[in-house]
This record gives sequence, C-alpha cells and structure tokens, in this order.
Amino acid sequence: MFRLSIAAYPDNPFVEHAFAQELFVHAIDYADDAILANNLAKEAEGILLRLHALPQEGVDYYPLLTLYTLRTKYLLKNDLGKEARRAAREYFEQLTQLAERHPNNKDIAAGRASALKLASTGVWEPPTFSRQIDED
Repeated sequence: MFRLSIAAYPDNPFVEHAFAQELFVHAIDYADDAILANNLAKEAEGILLRLHALPQEGVDYYPLLTLYTLRTKYLLKNDLGKEARRAAREYFEQLTQLAERHPNNKDIAAGRASALKLASTGVWEPPTFSRQIDED
C-alpha cells in the first residue's frame, strides 16, 4: 500500500517516512530471518537518510530521530550492541547539528540525550518524544 501511495504521490515525504517506519517495524519483528530483516532495515535507513538530507524548514518531523530510534532498537534486538553504540556516536553528532538549527525542539534534545547516553555508557534509554514514533 505504501509503495502505491509513493508511486501516486512521489513528492510526499510523509508517506515515505511512514513507509520507512513500517519497514523498521517489520525488520524488528522478523529478527529470526536475518537476511530479510537486514534488507528491510537497510531500505528503511536509505529512505530516512535521503529524507533527512532534504530541506526541513517548516516541517514538524525529523527522519533522523526516527532513524536513530528504530535502527537502535533493531540493532539491539539483533544483539548488535557494539554497532548500536558506534552508530549512536554518529547520530549524536548529526542530532547536535540538527539541534543547532532547532534549539528549542524538545524531541531533538531527547534524541540527542539518548544517543549520548548510549554512546558513552552503552545503556540505551529510548527517547520520549512529544509525539511517539509508532513502533507497533
């Protein structure tokens, strides 16, 4: 259904964002099939990175927050704690840059704090956002 929506409305980043979220949810659910889960996670990551690179002025969603949160959950579910911690360092840097452009955004601050804690201690506390990222 998402692919049809994207084909019909290719300039709608909200549909692509939702599709990437759904791909990550399935990647997390299909952890028993490592190849399928990895393919879904890679596709979701690619979509969210591309959306993050687009101008985001005047929007109230941040693909980088979705990517950090769901990719971290995916990595930890697959016992890839070292990879999650390494990625958290990268996400922290990217979220810091995003926070500089949006200094009053509490969701970005929450994601940044979560990434810093994971990167520095190895403990992940999922960020709490004003609007929760749909993980179900």
